[in-house]
Amino acid sequence: MPDIKNKLMINGESISVYSIKTSQIETAEEILSFQNGDLIKNVHITKLNWYKNEIKIGDLVLLVLGGDRRPWKNGLVAFAKVYSIDYLEKSSKNYELDVEILWKLPVEMTPDDFYIYPDVKNAQNIGPSINGTPNQAIGKISIKALFSIFAAINNTFIGKEQYIKDILGEENFSNILDVPVLKDWNPKDQIEEDLSITNGFSKDSSQIFTPKSISIDKNTYSVFELNRKFNKRLINLDSDFQRLDVWRPGQKSELIESILMGLPIPIFYFNEGSNGELIVVDGRQRLTAFFEFMDNRFPLTGLSILSQHNDKLFKDLDPLLQSRIEDYQIQSYVIVPPTDDSIKFHIFDRVNRAGTQLNKQEIRNALYNGQITNFLKDIVKSAIFRQSTSDYFVKDTRMKDRYIVLRYLAFEFYFEYLKYGYEFSDIDTLLGNAMSYFNQLDEKTFDLYSAKVQVGLENAIFYLGKDAFINKNNKSSRPINMNIFETQMYFLSRIPQKEELKQVVFVKLDSLFQDDNFIDSIGSFRDGKTKIETRFEIMEKLLREINV
Repeated sequence: MPDIKNKLMINGESISVYSIKTSQIETAEEILSFQNGDLIKNVHITKLNWYKNEIKIGDLVLLVLGGDRRPWKNGLVAFAKVYSIDYLEKSSKNYELDVEILWKLPVEMTPDDFYIYPDVKNAQNIGPSINGTPNQAIGKISIKALFSIFAAINNTFIGKEQYIKDILGEENFSNILDVPVLKDWNPKDQIEEDLSITNGFSKDSSQIFTPKSISIDKNTYSVFELNRKFNKRLINLDSDFQRLDVWRPGQKSELIESILMGLPIPIFYFNEGSNGELIVVDGRQRLTAFFEFMDNRFPLTGLSILSQHNDKLFKDLDPLLQSRIEDYQIQSYVIVPPTDDSIKFHIFDRVNRAGTQLNKQEIRNALYNGQITNFLKDIVKSAIFRQSTSDYFVKDTRMKDRYIVLRYLAFEFYFEYLKYGYEFSDIDTLLGNAMSYFNQLDEKTFDLYSAKVQVGLENAIFYLGKDAFINKNNKSSRPINMNIFETQMYFLSRIPQKEELKQVVFVKLDSLFQDDNFIDSIGSFRDGKTKIETRFEIMEKLLREINV
């Protein structure tokens, strides 16, 4: 590769390359509204200061979206060139740019997407090692980094070589084909990112709740009383709720030692269920340790202060020490009816941030415990789900598999009730509403939805095999894509299983990856109403085309 550092030669002209990260909503919307093929699209960028005397008309700009809790996913979204420069008054350090968009990526590229490309490491606003760069920041990109960025893009999106050649010039395209790449990197996937609490709950998360809509009791229980409730099935530890790790014997013993010493332990949080049972929000591992020790299921081990009690079961302790454990007072908060489910979700999130980091689906699993959570748990363990998803989730402990099935069912619920005027403000509200709906269904109606899932998975194997639910435009990996899962399931659950349809179904579904509207609908704002309806309207069109 030629030793080019900071200048790119295109058709004999010297071009510098910059990255600009913006969190300005108006600017971001202008960028995201651009459609490849538009004759011209200029975007105005303000409040720039660095490189005022260096940047020039014609220079290449990589446009990056940033900002916390914005209605888009952060990352590199488009390429542009400098169209005009407004230097403002001479006394000002700031300047403004108009840039002309050359190409908007099919889907944003995040720092994780560039991790295996070491030359991108220090590319400001783009590389994975840059943390906390200011919004609306401008940085300079080396040509070596630029070639690696385009190599990553070329390896991610199929059939986009001409866009790259139009930007880099034919003479530079070969430079992206031989860039260094790291091995054995497994970045955070799309589903994990979507479930992350740090990804924000919704655009409506700032809504105001009145004290009347929130009901939380502060209660004190003895360990003995909690153990009695547990034995009477009045406490739901719900082992699927919190992360599926288990405390080691030493951790359990350390907790018992703290109780014996009279030390305070953190507050417990419960949610009161519809039948009055206590569902554990925070404290499952501690309660499990109490109940198991009082049931003589493990001996104390590794005690550093009360070491004389090592190797003792509960029954081996002096009656005084047994009473000290049984009488220990637990401080707790109980979220009680009629607290609204959406408020509970925010409370769970707040508690979650202070303790074990749960994701959104784990929180939903506790909040909407019932026949829907049981179904999701069972279906993802089934052989047909594992086969249709190529065992992608076999090592998953964070409910990502349950999440994608729930999303599909939630959209079935949405399109069924849309005709009755149902609306939702954000995806988390829809998922919560759907879980409540499924929990209230009678067995016969619920079985109809269960059958849809079964048919969809069976047809995925029959028609698509190992190509089911993956984004074929992503050449660098083959993870299950949640938006493709929900749309393909919607389509496949509505068609019969016939040998004569095999070729036409495969071709129809394969055509989605050349459909810019579909690709755009699973990119930025993918959970916005317009994007959701776009991708499902495309599936309805495919159904009409095969006439079933």
